[in-house]
Amino acid sequence: MPKAQFAILLDGGFVTKKLQEKLKEPAKADDVVALCEEIRSHEELKDYELLRTYFYDAPPSLATVKYPVSAETYNLAATERAKHAQSLYDQLELRPGFALRMGETRLTP
Repeated sequence: MPKAQFAILLDGGFVTKKLQEKLKEPAKADDVVALCEEIRSHEELKDYELLRTYFYDAPPSLATVKYPVSAETYNLAATERAKHAQSLYDQLELRPGFALRMGETRLTP
């Protein structure tokens, strides 16, 4: 008889923030995978098979904005946060059993 299945649902913003607090550096794909393995090894899940891990997040805005006082432009796509987020998504997307579900970040005037 096949095992019952379960899925892991991760709020990407919450998970990466908590991992960064714990690790004192931005979370990498290996850190997220390690967290999932920790969840998967929980005693109450021993009789279940992992179906998939869903990572839900919205990438940071990549827009170019103007500072309100100086009117100088600032490219959000060039920030370390944007670069790191895209790297994390690219790495997680390649992991077996992971599915990314991406939202949208909008800047409103």
